[in-house]
Amino acid sequence: MTPLSGRPVPAPPAPKRPKQFQTLTTPAPLARALLSGLLLTVTAPLTTGCILPQDDTLLLDLPPALNRPPRFLEDNMVPGTGITPLSNGQGCEQQFVAYAEDPDAADTLYVSFFIDYDKNPDVSYGSTVITGSGSAVRGSAALTLRADQVGIPLFTVGDHAVDVVVSDEPLQTGRRPRPRPVGTLVDGGPVNSSFAVMHTWFIKTVPGDCL
Repeated sequence: MTPLSGRPVPAPPAPKRPKQFQTLTTPAPLARALLSGLLLTVTAPLTTGCILPQDDTLLLDLPPALNRPPRFLEDNMVPGTGITPLSNGQGCEQQFVAYAEDPDAADTLYVSFFIDYDKNPDVSYGSTVITGSGSAVRGSAALTLRADQVGIPLFTVGDHAVDVVVSDEPLQTGRRPRPRPVGTLVDGGPVNSSFAVMHTWFIKTVPGDCL
């Protein structure tokens, strides 16, 4: 269709020019503040709980274990508890058996028997040793006394005490075990002592044939 003649034709509208984007700028002081805050936020987890270097500490070797005492196995001792009657007739005899142990396997146990020690001090009527076995020292020592033996006071009529002493060092005068070397004491620690333990049987000897 053509426009009517004689009427002016309107010109097409001019195209709109697109808006230009402007780069936002941040003032320099504000930018530096934001950057500092960001760095603090990132580095804070890295520094939390960090271990500060310390001087090296050398651990000293543990001191040697102290000596422990031996002990009797009381339930196995022969004779048992109480007063044991004994006759002093021809051929009569009495056996004594001591069972002992020591938790220190390197120790040697020294066993000595005494009769009426208050009247016969430091006179041993029998002695032996028990050596280590496995993780501990354990064993027995036996003494058999007979009425026909010379110089055995056990068969004199009356009451008697038979002592067995077990020590982890040889006995000295007064039935005291030989001291152990002091060794190295740490901060005034305890001395590494030797030990002795004693068990006593009570015997009542009467005249007559063997019981």
